[in-house]
Amino acid sequence: MQETDMREKLEKIIQAYEDLQGRMGDPAVLADQKEYNRLAKEYANQGPLAKKAREYVQAADDLAEAREMAEAIPYEAENHVILADLYGAAKQDSLAIAEYNRALEIDSMNVPALASLAEFYNKRNDSHAYLAVSKRLFEIDELPLSEKVRIFRQLTLDVRFYRDNFFQLNDLISLPAKVWSDEVNRTGSKRNISHNRPNSSISFIRNNILRMIRELSKPSFNALTGKVSPAKRLRNSGNTSMHLTTKE
Repeated sequence: MQETDMREKLEKIIQAYEDLQGRMGDPAVLADQKEYNRLAKEYANQGPLAKKAREYVQAADDLAEAREMAEAIPYEAENHVILADLYGAAKQDSLAIAEYNRALEIDSMNVPALASLAEFYNKRNDSHAYLAVSKRLFEIDELPLSEKVRIFRQLTLDVRFYRDNFFQLNDLISLPAKVWSDEVNRTGSKRNISHNRPNSSISFIRNNILRMIRELSKPSFNALTGKVSPAKRLRNSGNTSMHLTTKE
């Protein structure tokens, strides 16, 4: 009932704003400079309120549509993720989490669902939950190794975040490290053994694992020493959907 009353009030605000716009185009008003100026000032003052009212009404419509879709096709994880995102945007966190969980009940390894849930916790500065969900993402083979490394680097750009979550972050990076090691082992051994060069195979594996360790160690070192260039921070800040927002 309260939502209905709120919507009616917002629709009245929108309608009054549109009526005001129409009056400004009336020939009689255009001929009266004083009246036109008065209406123009009122129009400018009411603009921000009308914009917010439209956004609220649109969000309510989107939420209602997403809810209908999730109820009509409940076995599609994507429908629950969309609904959860909208609940999150509306600050209805408990409902958002419930829908994310429903999506993951349908498909526990659904990358979009886990990525959205991680971002949900990210925006709320819940680092423990954020990293726990990120770990689930890192356990999925479908998420490319390069993406996992990129995400890890983003996480270690903030020195305070890195220090506060040291153990979780190092546990997180152990997953792509193992994948990289297995991949190097598989491709390197196959290539060199086929050429009857077992020693070369061992060298190939060792060198690539060392290269991986150096690459993955760079962000940690940068985070601890603060050696991250401003240009890199600026470039990286807009490149990831999983970049942690930290409190000032």
